Amino acid sequence: NIPYEALEVGQTASYSKTVEERDIQLFAAMSGDHNPVHLDAEFAAASMFKERIAHGMFSGALISAAVACELPGPGTIYIGQQMSFQKPVKIGDTLTVRLEILEKLPKFRVRIATRVFNQRDELVVDGEAEILAPRKQQTVTLPTLPAIHGAKIGCPDVPATGFAGDGPFGIAMNEMTACGRSDWPPITM
Repeated sequence: NIPYEALEVGQTASYSKTVEERDIQLFAAMSGDHNPVHLDAEFAAASMFKERIAHGMFSGALISAAVACELPGPGTIYIGQQMSFQKPVKIGDTLTVRLEILEKLPKFRVRIATRVFNQRDELVVDGEAEILAPRKQQTVTLPTLPAIHGAKIGCPDVPATGFAGDGPFGIAMNEMTACGRSDWPPITM
């Protein structure tokens, strides 16, 4: 991480990720946002976007990852985030979050420009965060994320019929037929 004292106005960092089908499905399952413009190709084809798009807050989650893992990094606490969505994000887009330190404020607070660009260098999200920067430098090993195998998007009101993944981070899963959504494909990874 980079502690408050070492941060400088104008300092930058970036974080990139390609949006995959499984990201959309997992984000829908995790967030509860099942808007068909994200999940249903036929519905999305009739929308203003003409195809499925990623959830807007998926880009917000990538901004959070960039702040938490890149600049300032581990130990950072979010205070606030302003975002405006400029262009839709499509499955297959490669997003790059670009961070820039704008201002160091009293009491370890920092303003950071948070901009997300697609692979064509088009601005898709413009924003600004206010964070509490770490007070001291730390070297940490980020935890390994759990594996997710063969889960289906779940319904919160249906008991799990099994588990996906190994160890303590296995993800409870259930059959979509139990909540009337057998039309959703399984998440395969």
